[in-house]
Amino acid sequence: MLIKKIFYFYSKKHRERRAKLFLNLLNPTPKDKILDLGSGDGSYIANILPFRENVYLADISEKDLKKAQKKYGFKNTILLKEDDPILPFPDKYFDIVFLLFCN
Repeated sequence: MLIKKIFYFYSKKHRERRAKLFLNLLNPTPKDKILDLGSGDGSYIANILPFRENVYLADISEKDLKKAQKKYGFKNTILLKEDDPILPFPDKYFDIVFLLFCN
Protein backbone atom coordinates (compact mmCIF):
# COMPACT_ATOMS: atom_id res chain seq x y z
CA MET A 1 0.00 0.00 0.00
CA LEU A 2 2.85 2.40 0.80
CA ILE A 3 4.46 1.76 -2.59
CA LYS A 4 1.16 2.54 -4.30
CA LYS A 5 0.89 5.85 -2.41
CA ILE A 6 4.46 6.80 -3.27
CA PHE A 7 3.95 5.91 -6.94
CA TYR A 8 0.74 7.94 -7.10
CA PHE A 9 2.40 10.95 -5.45
CA TYR A 10 5.30 11.01 -7.90
CA SER A 11 3.21 10.21 -10.96
CA LYS A 12 0.79 13.00 -10.00
CA LYS A 13 3.69 15.44 -9.65
CA HIS A 14 5.08 14.29 -12.99
CA ARG A 15 1.69 14.78 -14.69
CA GLU A 16 1.42 18.26 -13.19
CA ARG A 17 4.88 19.18 -14.49
CA ARG A 18 4.07 17.91 -17.98
CA ALA A 19 0.79 19.82 -17.97
CA LYS A 20 2.49 23.04 -16.92
CA LEU A 21 5.16 22.58 -19.60
CA PHE A 22 2.49 21.95 -22.26
CA LEU A 23 0.54 25.05 -21.28
CA ASN A 24 3.61 27.29 -21.00
CA LEU A 25 5.25 26.20 -24.25
CA LEU A 26 2.21 26.04 -26.49
CA ASN A 27 -0.17 28.47 -24.80
CA PRO A 28 -3.30 26.82 -26.28
CA THR A 29 -6.40 28.94 -26.79
CA PRO A 30 -10.02 27.92 -27.48
CA LYS A 31 -9.49 28.90 -31.14
CA ASP A 32 -6.60 26.44 -31.61
CA LYS A 33 -7.44 23.11 -33.20
CA ILE A 34 -5.80 20.56 -30.91
CA LEU A 35 -5.35 16.85 -31.65
CA ASP A 36 -4.73 14.52 -28.72
CA LEU A 37 -3.32 11.48 -30.49
CA GLY A 38 -3.57 8.28 -28.48
CA SER A 39 -5.89 10.10 -26.11
CA GLY A 40 -7.35 7.13 -24.27
CA ASP A 41 -10.38 8.36 -22.36
CA GLY A 42 -9.30 12.00 -22.63
CA SER A 43 -8.70 12.34 -18.89
CA TYR A 44 -5.25 13.91 -19.22
CA ILE A 45 -6.14 16.64 -21.70
CA ALA A 46 -9.47 17.22 -19.89
CA ASN A 47 -7.60 18.05 -16.70
CA ILE A 48 -5.27 20.60 -18.27
CA LEU A 49 -7.54 22.39 -20.75
CA PRO A 50 -10.59 24.35 -19.61
CA PHE A 51 -12.17 24.16 -23.10
CA ARG A 52 -13.37 21.32 -25.37
CA GLU A 53 -14.66 22.97 -28.58
CA ASN A 54 -11.69 22.49 -30.91
CA VAL A 55 -10.10 19.53 -29.14
CA TYR A 56 -10.07 16.29 -31.12
CA LEU A 57 -9.33 12.94 -29.49
CA ALA A 58 -7.99 10.07 -31.58
CA ASP A 59 -7.55 6.57 -30.23
CA ILE A 60 -7.93 2.90 -31.17
CA SER A 61 -10.25 2.21 -28.23
CA GLU A 62 -13.91 2.87 -28.95
CA LYS A 63 -14.67 2.26 -25.26
CA ASP A 64 -12.25 4.99 -24.16
CA LEU A 65 -13.59 7.47 -26.71
CA LYS A 66 -17.16 6.88 -25.53
CA LYS A 67 -15.99 7.49 -21.97
CA ALA A 68 -14.34 10.75 -23.10
CA GLN A 69 -17.63 11.89 -24.60
CA LYS A 70 -19.71 10.91 -21.60
CA LYS A 71 -17.43 11.84 -18.72
CA TYR A 72 -15.60 14.90 -20.08
CA GLY A 73 -17.93 16.24 -22.77
CA PHE A 74 -15.61 15.81 -25.76
CA LYS A 75 -17.58 15.86 -29.01
CA ASN A 76 -14.77 15.44 -31.55
CA THR A 77 -13.56 11.86 -31.33
CA ILE A 78 -11.88 9.80 -34.03
CA LEU A 79 -11.70 6.02 -33.83
CA LEU A 80 -8.42 4.90 -35.38
CA LYS A 81 -8.00 1.50 -36.99
CA GLU A 82 -4.83 -0.29 -35.91
CA ASP A 83 -4.10 -1.44 -39.45
CA ASP A 84 -4.94 1.92 -41.08
CA PRO A 85 -4.19 4.84 -38.73
CA ILE A 86 -4.91 7.58 -41.27
CA LEU A 87 -6.60 10.71 -39.94
CA PRO A 88 -9.43 12.20 -42.03
CA PHE A 89 -7.97 15.72 -42.05
CA PRO A 90 -5.85 17.67 -44.53
CA ASP A 91 -2.22 18.49 -43.76
CA LYS A 92 -1.73 21.36 -41.30
CA TYR A 93 -5.34 21.17 -40.10
CA PHE A 94 -4.30 21.16 -36.44
CA ASP A 95 -2.46 23.95 -34.67
CA ILE A 96 -1.26 21.64 -31.89
CA VAL A 97 -0.74 17.87 -31.85
CA PHE A 98 -0.42 16.38 -28.39
CA LEU A 99 0.90 12.84 -27.83
CA LEU A 100 1.42 11.77 -24.25
CA PHE A 101 1.59 7.99 -24.45
CA CYS A 102 2.56 5.68 -27.26
CA ASN A 103 2.64 1.89 -27.02
